[in-house]
Amino acid sequence: MNLETLNWIDIALGGALIISALVGLMRGFLKEILSLIAWGVALYAAWILAEPVAKTYVVKFLPDSYIAYVAAFGGIFIGVLFLIGIVNLLISQVLKATGLGFLDRLLGLILGTVRGVLIGALVVFALKFMVGTPDKLEMWKQSQLAPYFESMATWGYQQLPADAHKWIENNLKGEKNQTNNAAAKPDPQSTGVLHAVPAQPTSGVEEPTLNGLESTQ
Repeated sequence: MNLETLNWIDIALGGALIISALVGLMRGFLKEILSLIAWGVALYAAWILAEPVAKTYVVKFLPDSYIAYVAAFGGIFIGVLFLIGIVNLLISQVLKATGLGFLDRLLGLILGTVRGVLIGALVVFALKFMVGTPDKLEMWKQSQLAPYFESMATWGYQQLPADAHKWIENNLKGEKNQTNNAAAKPDPQSTGVLHAVPAQPTSGVEEPTLNGLESTQ
């Protein structure tokens, strides 16, 4: 890899990877695992409980159903994260007492590196298969790291079930194509194409016709 030819895409992907690895090193393996579990459990709990909690309790204080749902979702998510964070802190204290700190941090570095790679692959996946392919960008073509993440994103896309492929095609790529078609549709005023103007309604008084004049003569 030639460091002199790195562009902003390489810096962004590489920076995310390095930051994730350093965070894993500082936090340790067990903290990282518990953190991932905490986020997953918090999201799942908020997804399942937000609607009934909003309809039963929050709507009494926030009449708007959408705002009540958002408030319930956020409150459950933060609450679950806080509770698991307390458990995480207690386990960290136990690890310090057992003297497994170095091994825990080394494994945390490995886990953080893997997480950074996954984050980069997910970003590239979103750019390539959801927002639209970035292959037309010259900076993307010149990137040294993008091809590696793109290959992982492509592999991940191929592992998705057929229903997921159909949903992406219909809901994401379909909307993008409609937007592009609307933007590419020529403006009649700019192209100089004249359209027929609808006839104006008459006032109800019939004008004499030629046949009528001939008949009177």
